Amino acid sequence: MTGWVYIGIISVGLIGWAFVLEDRIDYEHRLATWWVDGARDLGAAAGPVSFIRSTLLLATYSVVAWLGDLLATGLGHPLWALLLSGPAMLAYAPVVLAMAPIDFTAHTTWRSHLAAAGADPGQQRAIAWGRALLRWPGSGPCCSHCSRRARLFVAGGDSGTARVVETRSGDVTDYDLDGAFVNDVVLTKKAAWFTDSGLPQLYRVARDAKGAAAATATTLPLTGEWVQGTGFGANGISTTPTGGDLLVINSGTGVLYRVAPATGVATAVELGGTSLTMGDGMLRHGRLLYVVRNRINEIAVIRLDRTGSSGELVRTITADDLDESTSFDVPTTVAKFGGKLYLPNARFGTTATPDTDYWVTKVRAKP
Repeated sequence: MTGWVYIGIISVGLIGWAFVLEDRIDYEHRLATWWVDGARDLGAAAGPVSFIRSTLLLATYSVVAWLGDLLATGLGHPLWALLLSGPAMLAYAPVVLAMAPIDFTAHTTWRSHLAAAGADPGQQRAIAWGRALLRWPGSGPCCSHCSRRARLFVAGGDSGTARVVETRSGDVTDYDLDGAFVNDVVLTKKAAWFTDSGLPQLYRVARDAKGAAAATATTLPLTGEWVQGTGFGANGISTTPTGGDLLVINSGTGVLYRVAPATGVATAVELGGTSLTMGDGMLRHGRLLYVVRNRINEIAVIRLDRTGSSGELVRTITADDLDESTSFDVPTTVAKFGGKLYLPNARFGTTATPDTDYWVTKVRAKP
């Protein structure tokens, strides 16, 4: 066999190694964060540099593989090719797996990692398919209910309504959902989804290709394994790592559910016995799901599997992780910017007056 045959055989093994890296250290998410952060820092030069970066990675690997084959030919045994090619393939195989859309599922997963790192749909397509990133808006990441097309999606609480605000023009579209307590909202590519803490149902406001909201909303009953319980039910909402399903936390029962958006069928996420009572706002960043537990004053960090069907508690952020200058007082939701998490404090146990202090708590996303 020639050196190239050996290289091909080992390449297959290293693709398997890439899967191991993804499972152990969430490689795709780390790569997406590095790529997107680099593009943001480069501003207008992000497009050409992203294209050059992709090209150089491929060219470097190709040159090393060619040198490995020359080495094998010169020394008379093809295994010598691995002396150079092996380390190169070890480093490059995960990059190929993450960036090359080898099938629709892998491509969709990679796109979800880019979205979690702050890339809008156009930027996701540009990076995921290896094309130049032509432009990068100056605005930073927004909270989960604020679209990048300057539309603010607002859950109306006990008014039982929702609204969409065009932040540039000030135009407002109201949706009378006839809800009990419309609590939270998440944006997907095709819709905005709202939870209702008093009723076992979600509300869907469709979005077109440009992100514009439909004039009416539809109701999706929660079925399957969903148990409403007493007190607050559906609260925080996010998406699974693939972006195909929704994640909804039931504050009263402490159960995290994966919900099929087409049917409303809910399936409890297997968390190994972890309870998330008082779960409030949620934020998914790659395969890490941050669940705010309001009155407990902590954040549960869950590492999900690729489908969002199971996960494990990997960290709990408490007051001990905060700087001495700040504190928690019933945090209700969470946003991420850079390497920090930001949580507004509702201070439910404090009587509100014109002079009552409110603040946003900042904490490191990683220990």
